[in-house]
Amino acid sequence: MWEGKCQDGATFLVVDLQLDGAQLGGTVSIGNMQGDNTGACLMVLAPPSPEHSQRISSVSAKQDILSFNGAKRPDGTFARFELKETGEGKGELKLLDTPVADHPWQLVKARKPEDH
Repeated sequence: MWEGKCQDGATFLVVDLQLDGAQLGGTVSIGNMQGDNTGACLMVLAPPSPEHSQRISSVSAKQDILSFNGAKRPDGTFARFELKETGEGKGELKLLDTPVADHPWQLVKARKPEDH
């Protein structure tokens, strides 16, 4: 599980990857946040919640980048994400075709609550 923290210290993003047989899936959940024009999180208005999470599909791995689809948009296209591990327990998430593609959200690997 990966988490993105906002500048106010609150979690605004959770990526929960799960292996289902040979297929990788899971969810990506983005909270309601106030951001700047580059997509950076300034303040969390409502934390990410399981009921508003996007199911991950069409996962592909290329070198050190994991690409996947999120929610289906009204026009039939999908939100596309790229997750890259950048160091020990650190990563970044790009939301393609948005300002976040050029300014990725910084993530840290977090333990799931049941792991404690």
